[in-house]
Amino acid sequence: MADNLFDLARAVPGLDVDEMDPLNLLAQTIERLGAVGQGNLKSAVTQEDIARWAGEIGGTVDGGRGRGWEAAEQIRSDILKYRVGVDQLEETFGMTTAQAEAAVELGGDIAGTVIQSGGKHPGTINPYSPSKTITETIYNDDGTVTYVYSDGTIQIVGTPKVESTESIINRMQDAFMLALRNAGMSTENITTLWNWAHAKFKADSSFTAERALLEMYDQPAFKERFPAIANMRERGEKNIPTPGEYIAFEKDVGTSLKQFGVEYTTGEHRDLITTLIENNVGMPEVNERLTEAERITYSVPREVQETLMQWYSPTWAKSIEMKMFLDPTQDWASVQDDIETAEVGGWGKMVAGLDEGWNAEMANQIADLGLSQAQVWNSFASLKQEEALFAEQVGEDTNLQYETHGVSSQFGIDIAGEDDALELKDMLERRKQRRISRFAGGGTGQAGAIISGQTTGIGSANA
Repeated sequence: MADNLFDLARAVPGLDVDEMDPLNLLAQTIERLGAVGQGNLKSAVTQEDIARWAGEIGGTVDGGRGRGWEAAEQIRSDILKYRVGVDQLEETFGMTTAQAEAAVELGGDIAGTVIQSGGKHPGTINPYSPSKTITETIYNDDGTVTYVYSDGTIQIVGTPKVESTESIINRMQDAFMLALRNAGMSTENITTLWNWAHAKFKADSSFTAERALLEMYDQPAFKERFPAIANMRERGEKNIPTPGEYIAFEKDVGTSLKQFGVEYTTGEHRDLITTLIENNVGMPEVNERLTEAERITYSVPREVQETLMQWYSPTWAKSIEMKMFLDPTQDWASVQDDIETAEVGGWGKMVAGLDEGWNAEMANQIADLGLSQAQVWNSFASLKQEEALFAEQVGEDTNLQYETHGVSSQFGIDIAGEDDALELKDMLERRKQRRISRFAGGGTGQAGAIISGQTTGIGSANA
């Protein structure tokens, strides 16, 4: 008994024999226990007891006796009172009953009492040279404690705890609900899904939080909250967003809508998100669509807006946001192409005065050239300056239309059923040179007037 208890005294986890601290007091108490023998001790003190007491002192175990010095003093008193007993102290150390009773109370001092009575110091753990010491203490998840000794040996103390069904369900609930909270789901949705998962946990002991997170995708509450995910899974699609990504996208879209001053009801917003996700429309495209809608609605010239209504129906411009944003099933590239075509159409009317014969097909060809707005405007301005060339004079048999042949020659685009652009450009250049030569005698001012269609006051030259 004694040798074992002395070993246990030296093996107190975290003990420094040269430092008088609460753990040293615990070690000395165990040594006293070894010195006095059985007394009231009905069962052997084990290393598990030592670990528990050290845990109380260190604050890792709740024993109801506080921590630190407070716990160490209370543990010492309890050991001496209930495991040793006053009678055993009297017999071992020659104490009176009063001295022994005082020694076992909080703050009592056995060594001091013995010395004051003329006795020999009852000893300390310092003289011992332990053959091995604890180098590491591991508190295992199952409630046991593993001690690693300096000689490489290992000892596991305690009985593994058997987790109750209630404890398992509580632990799974924590894991399941934490995952849903981290995904941003509402309390209502989390509660509904947990009620389903809880029933599964109780019915199937092998059911886990991980399985619940996978199988919840098939639950009505989940499908109602994340309809796009449900629809994409039914179609067997890939790249399906997670609930967390879904909710983040909802928030980002809501922020952009607010910035652009667009309001939706809860139901409209839900349907909008569903359509966007199912058609793989991400935030960059959402913002691009909104920006373009705002520009077309508030910034482009009146002629461009009128062209939109003329070429793409009156409702197109008025519902521009719906076509460009609320209906992402329409190809975004096609929508952009329509807008660019209408802009070229409007510019042609503004700068060159184009009207009858000027259509979306021709404007689209120009838009596809990739010219800048300045280049397009300059070309339309040049065309306007040569408008008089398209009013045939005597001897000019070819009937050239300003809105079609003029645009073709100016931008180098071919028109179905007509001469190609290069031939038209050559034809117009020849007509221009003939007119200049015909009226060269009238001076450059007269020649310029003939080309531009201005009045010079020379009579027959403007006939």
